[in-house]
Amino acid sequence: MKTVAWVILAVGLASGAGCARSDWIERALFTVDVSGVWYGELRTAVHRMELSIDLTQEGPKVEGSLSGKGFVPTLLRGVPGPVEGTVSGARFEFRGTNGPLRGDMTVSGDEMTGQAETGFGPGQVLLRRVDASPRINAP
Repeated sequence: MKTVAWVILAVGLASGAGCARSDWIERALFTVDVSGVWYGELRTAVHRMELSIDLTQEGPKVEGSLSGKGFVPTLLRGVPGPVEGTVSGARFEFRGTNGPLRGDMTVSGDEMTGQAETGFGPGQVLLRRVDASPRINAP
């Protein structure tokens, strides 16, 4: 009986290790590059705001700056302001470092869509890359 238990345990551990490895490899092989300038909008149930986000990426780590136009920036602390985030596969997660803004985006080529959580509620975000080279470090 002990032998059967050990065999089951060994098979379970081997199976689990194999899955974790393939997930890691898949994320590493298919990580998107979000560097550049993105422009679009954030829509909530009652407001709409134009957004511009300028990103640089080094591996999975992303840094940048976010600015907005319209009525909502006056209500949204931290806009304009710095953002930081990570990329894993086609998923880009970010947060404003000066306020409550958080985003969870799916990137497909030069377009990213997803959800944002703001200080006044959730919203839908649609951004398109307008320039593939970030301007953050430009003179």
